[in-house]
Amino acid sequence: MQVSDICQPAAAEPVQQEDLRLLVEDYEIRFRLPRTEDLSAIAGLPDANSARQVLLRRCLLSACRGDSEIPVDSLPQHILSAVATRMSDVDPQANVQLAVSCPSCAHKWQATFDIVSFFWLELDAWAQRLVREVHTLAATYGWREADIVAMSPRRRQTYLELIGT
Repeated sequence: MQVSDICQPAAAEPVQQEDLRLLVEDYEIRFRLPRTEDLSAIAGLPDANSARQVLLRRCLLSACRGDSEIPVDSLPQHILSAVATRMSDVDPQANVQLAVSCPSCAHKWQATFDIVSFFWLELDAWAQRLVREVHTLAATYGWREADIVAMSPRRRQTYLELIGT
């Protein structure tokens, strides 16, 4: 899989993500896109529906119906759904779905691409690989860790190949 397989085209015009507006029927909703702290706040919730509701309420800034401001908690479900849809439209990369299939049974399904988990797994794999490289080179040549880490990855790899790893 290539990055281009999951990237969505960039929006034609950059969107101000902190104060978005949506008019639905006679409601005017001001909202912002979710931030990291919003995602952290919903991480422990028991189900996706609860998480969705909490996330929406955290991101809703104000709601008016006609000339009257109304509490965000009193918005009808179809208005909240319209806000969620608009959030997806504004930031299509926020919910990347991957088509997955089992090579054995040909069962197909959609899986959400979790960029945060992917990033941390990649970072952890890189760190573990670097520790192994440092250990191998230090044990073989007696070099200091700082000197090994200061080398370029290509140079470290050349020395590792020389010792047959």
